[in-house]
Amino acid sequence: MEINFRVGTQEQHDVHFSWDQLTTGVRITVDGVEVVKTIATLTVSLKKTFEFPVGVEEKHLVRFDLKRTLFLSQFRPNTVTVILDGQVVDQRTSDIMNPEPQPGQG
Repeated sequence: MEINFRVGTQEQHDVHFSWDQLTTGVRITVDGVEVVKTIATLTVSLKKTFEFPVGVEEKHLVRFDLKRTLFLSQFRPNTVTVILDGQVVDQRTSDIMNPEPQPGQG
């Protein structure tokens, strides 16, 4: 799943989120600079949160919430919620059997 968006009005930054549902690896960049990179891990946690500040003069807080299903999560629908400054700005559900992310209600 790939999610791209721009943060800021006067000081703009490009945020890119990439998640491989099969390997469960996550990569997040801001203006092409990697800020998060995870590799596949065995975990019982059903939710992972990635949160970081963006901007120097115009500061914003970006958060990605990744919610996985309990059983065989690599092969079932999973949801990523994008939260910018405390407000949900995007939510997508992805399923490896249906690789096109489905925009959610946000």
